[in-house]
Amino acid sequence: MWKADFGNDLRKYRVNRGLTQEALSFNAGLSVRYVQRLEAGEQQPTLETIFKLAYALHTSPTELITSTYVWWGKEGSGDLNQD
Repeated sequence: MWKADFGNDLRKYRVNRGLTQEALSFNAGLSVRYVQRLEAGEQQPTLETIFKLAYALHTSPTELITSTYVWWGKEGSGDLNQD
């Protein structure tokens, strides 16, 4: 579940900044397919990926993951591998 929440948040940040998946991928040094999989909730981001995305989106890593972290703390079981 948290991967889908992160993906939705990532998509919102990207769209709000007027970026395509291709532009975000280029700015973050990631493949387009990887960004697509992150936004779809199919891929779990690494810490390095979170930093790259935050930099490319002109935000902080904390801001990028805050709503996912809040969900995990309230609704999650504490198991990040749980979908």
